[in-house]
Amino acid sequence: MMTSFPSAPPGTNDQLSPIRSSRPHDLLEGGLILWPGGATELQVFDSWAALAQQAWTSVGYALVADGDALVAQVQFEGTSRQRVPGSIVVPLLRAGACTRDDVRAVMALALDRPDCQDRIRRRLAESFRSVIVDEVFDANELDLRVVELMLQSGIGTTLVGDPWQALYVFRGATPDAVRELMLRHAIARADLTESFRWKTEAQRSLAADLRAGSPVAIEVAQPDEAVDVALSSTWKPLWNLGSEVLPLAFGSFKGGYEEAGATLLLHYFASVGGEQYFGRQYSHHGLVGSMLTR
Repeated sequence: MMTSFPSAPPGTNDQLSPIRSSRPHDLLEGGLILWPGGATELQVFDSWAALAQQAWTSVGYALVADGDALVAQVQFEGTSRQRVPGSIVVPLLRAGACTRDDVRAVMALALDRPDCQDRIRRRLAESFRSVIVDEVFDANELDLRVVELMLQSGIGTTLVGDPWQALYVFRGATPDAVRELMLRHAIARADLTESFRWKTEAQRSLAADLRAGSPVAIEVAQPDEAVDVALSSTWKPLWNLGSEVLPLAFGSFKGGYEEAGATLLLHYFASVGGEQYFGRQYSHHGLVGSMLTR
């Protein structure tokens, strides 16, 4: 029976990444899962863009399970997007390379098999005495399945998080499942009653009012008032803030050549403050405007 499994959503708790990455290696070494091409040691990358140039194409790839064996194959998808073509990815997979999304997909497949679950629980118990999972309320379903295996393995597991700071629900985080996990395993709860993040009483009061659902008023900065960072959800207003603001747009880093070039360029700008760029005076100590992108 051939079973395909898609990549997990990008909203994952990266602190669990070393654990997720090491378990597929162990399953491969134990012969429970057979990698395309027979590799037992994998090189895990953030994205395929770290290895090859992206192109606008509908040619993707898929990892499918045929019994214990994984098969890599080129797959034509319905829409085109910027990606490394599947015709390039498949040989890389067969050579033992993969991305973190591929690791998550393999883990999701393995956790549906009792023999793999037993192996993972045993190896976790042999490898870890205790684990601290920070920002646990941003964990997705796969992350929490790994946490549950750690709890079942008898590992001392500490979960740290604040449901008010669960930011990635739109990318797969499951805050309610964290509460269910804590109840299911009778995990003791210790509340942090003092925040070390706020420097002034006004900040502490504002945070307390927001948590309590009370109405609040946020002061608007005056035109001549100095600020450190200007944030905007759209691009155009940043260009109207003044000549001392250099608008910058930030997206997710994919590890490609373009990002590397942009990083070097920005580093150069920061090292030669006072020069004119794009008709604006840029200073290393000046203001930086950043557009928040989704």
